[in-house]
Amino acid sequence: MAGLTRASRIILALWVVAFICASPFALYSDISYRDYPPNSGNASLNSAFCALMASSPLLELSSIFFFFLPAIFILCLYVTMGCHIRSTRINKKTKGILHGQIHGETRQVKSRKAIIRMLVAVVIAFFVCWCPFHIQRLFYIYGYNLPQFHVINEHLFNVAGALYYVSATVNPILYNVMSARYRLAFKETLFCRKISRRGSGFDQSRRETTMSSLTKAKSSFYRETRHAKIDFTQKDHGPFCIETKVDEEVKFCYSNDNKPMPNGDLDPIDHN
Repeated sequence: MAGLTRASRIILALWVVAFICASPFALYSDISYRDYPPNSGNASLNSAFCALMASSPLLELSSIFFFFLPAIFILCLYVTMGCHIRSTRINKKTKGILHGQIHGETRQVKSRKAIIRMLVAVVIAFFVCWCPFHIQRLFYIYGYNLPQFHVINEHLFNVAGALYYVSATVNPILYNVMSARYRLAFKETLFCRKISRRGSGFDQSRRETTMSSLTKAKSSFYRETRHAKIDFTQKDHGPFCIETKVDEEVKFCYSNDNKPMPNGDLDPIDHN
């Protein structure tokens, strides 16, 4: 519950910041009219619309500070997170080999990778949905004198208008497709009751992840033990043994010239 309360506070704070950032558009927007016939100087009352004028710097500033810069910043963050997760996984594998630990890709790393994949999909959807909108605004300012301005602007306006409505619905669809936990939470919210996780996609994916990790760890252990090269310095000239227990006792015996010997030729090792 503490985590949910914290998330609710963060969302509320983000809404307040978004409202403050959007308030200049409400303050500086005005009712404008189109001339009819075009360029006649006679404003048609039926053409009234509310918008910012092209001369307002808010159009360029909003595109720069609320689209292009955040897109670059988010891209840098996700690249950094991906590199960090990759380096963490490599370090864990290296430590497992050096210390003889059973290692594998843990559930935590898999969960982080799934979250990053989902966030990357959300960011791509955000860019696709809002890029035409900002391009149309900038084109309206800087492309006004082009011969095909009205045709291009009309197509951009229609595409941008459709996509920024799609942006309001695409996020829940992505969450539902990519997250079993989200699907379960959505069902619980929709039906106003707790749903058993047994037999659900979330429980199944969790079992598959756990079994996959155990299988990888076990096969990895046997593979490393089989191919390990052991080179210990012995003061005496007698053979030595290495004992490892996984599901059953496995004993490897070597003579002083590193030749394997039958296990029965040696007495049990005194660990004291």
